[in-house]
Amino acid sequence: MYQIFVDRFYNGDPTNDVVDNEYIYIGAPSAKIKDWNQPPAALDIRNFYGGDLQGVMDKLDYLQDLGVEVIYFNPLFVSPSNHKYDTTDYTQIDPAFGDEEQMRCLVSEAHE
Repeated sequence: MYQIFVDRFYNGDPTNDVVDNEYIYIGAPSAKIKDWNQPPAALDIRNFYGGDLQGVMDKLDYLQDLGVEVIYFNPLFVSPSNHKYDTTDYTQIDPAFGDEEQMRCLVSEAHE
């Protein structure tokens, strides 16, 4: 079993990345992080690294090589935080991660 915190996993589609100031969350703006190797900041929940569903699809072979048989995702739904545990819409995948069609494709490919 492998738990994936999508925003920090792998950026497969830079076109859907959260940009600076896209959200205001707990009184401060969001930021797009360009250096994945920098240490997390205090209240890092406003910082977005760009991981997405396409990134997970791109790394399915890697997960298979690790022997992963189950993927457990942190929440994937619309939310202004990077962890998505404070979901604002449980009916829609957060656009920074992708869309429902990508999720269907990912599930199908993972089952293969």
